[in-house]
Amino acid sequence: MDCISYTNNHTPFTEKIPVPLQRLRIKEYCERLGLRPKFEHNEITTFSHMPILFHLVENEPKSHLLLFSLFSLPEAPDKREKLIGLALDNGVVIHFSNEDIILKDIEGLKSLEQIYRFKGEHEGNLF
Repeated sequence: MDCISYTNNHTPFTEKIPVPLQRLRIKEYCERLGLRPKFEHNEITTFSHMPILFHLVENEPKSHLLLFSLFSLPEAPDKREKLIGLALDNGVVIHFSNEDIILKDIEGLKSLEQIYRFKGEHEGNLF
């Protein structure tokens, strides 16, 4: 199945992970699931508002979008919720290769919310 790959260095999590390592994890994920990225997009370094990611979700309906991590999503809850809402409304399936999670419906959204809630409750206490 064709899909679109996306990487960034704009969140506290992804800023520490070089794009080549993000690509490698996405590649391994694709090989395991038989996915073929037809395009790769990398967010422009100075654009922390992630216009490329929003563009993909808004303008590639019914596509499969591969992200390195669920922590590649916008850090601000309102922006993250807007992006996820657009994805669900447009039938965009988002794969988070690092966590092996697929967001395609409200159940996937609940899993993401649980992880973000856990992260928020334990910020600074995990390592």
